[in-house]
Amino acid sequence: ELLSRYIVATMDMPSSAEASATVCFEPFLRPTEVAGGTIKQRLASLRLPVLLVYGDRDWMDRATPDEVPNCRIFTLDDSGHHLYLDNPEGLAKLVLGRL
Repeated sequence: ELLSRYIVATMDMPSSAEASATVCFEPFLRPTEVAGGTIKQRLASLRLPVLLVYGDRDWMDRATPDEVPNCRIFTLDDSGHHLYLDNPEGLAKLVLGRL
């Protein structure tokens, strides 16, 4: 139930307020080991190119090329964590320009 409330709340708040959500929900946002490792470890294990896009106001801990060597990392302006809501046109242009 707590996770459901978090998702609804973050989808309903402006991206500039996302940083405050990390204070309330920090335990849920830590890198978590699941089957196959953390998300960075799982991305690094892929045998194909990976495109990582972060918002310029994203709360995520950004991956580095050392952590995910098969990736290209980009930052999307005017965006928080929910790139597809904050800047859908910019995201589409960035992704389509790299296909």
